[in-house]
Amino acid sequence: MNTEQEVNEITREMQRLGKTKVIIVTSPPHTRRVRTLWKRLAARQNQAIVRAAYEDPFDVDHWCCNTRDTFSVEREMMGLLNAWTGLPVRPNSK
Repeated sequence: MNTEQEVNEITREMQRLGKTKVIIVTSPPHTRRVRTLWKRLAARQNQAIVRAAYEDPFDVDHWCCNTRDTFSVEREMMGLLNAWTGLPVRPNSK
């Protein structure tokens, strides 16, 4: 449903499999939030390498020039703000 739940699911699966390292591939604008949530939610012994999918159509150099990329950046900024403030905004449970 959201990145927080995905991080929790990954850490549960790592624990189940006895693993301590994982590589997470995500969209370019999403990498910072994934790293932030990983540091906040994952067990200290678990390590994540977060990388952007290089084939993603996000335009790093011109994200402000099209609606899709601008909305992606805005969403990530709000998600980071939520993570930095302790996750006070919760996902809709529907």
